[in-house]
Amino acid sequence: MAIENRNLKPGADLVATYKGQAHGLTVFKDKDGLKFRDAKGTVFTSLSAAGKAVTGGSVNGWRFWTLAENGKAGKATSEVTAEA
Repeated sequence: MAIENRNLKPGADLVATYKGQAHGLTVFKDKDGLKFRDAKGTVFTSLSAAGKAVTGGSVNGWRFWTLAENGKAGKATSEVTAEA
């Protein structure tokens, strides 16, 4: 389900499944605003950039990612290594 409330809180976890594999992001805030970190520590400045790293193509990050149940991603992992 697409993220409808774009007012994400730091600490929220997001998940996406692509080609049968779960991927996760954690929302955090720094001096420049909200950022997104995957399980390997790669930081993205937008959800679309994080989605592109997963799929290899352009995606609407707000539609690709979903807020994890209860805001926690659990054991979602990511193979993303590209910087955004």
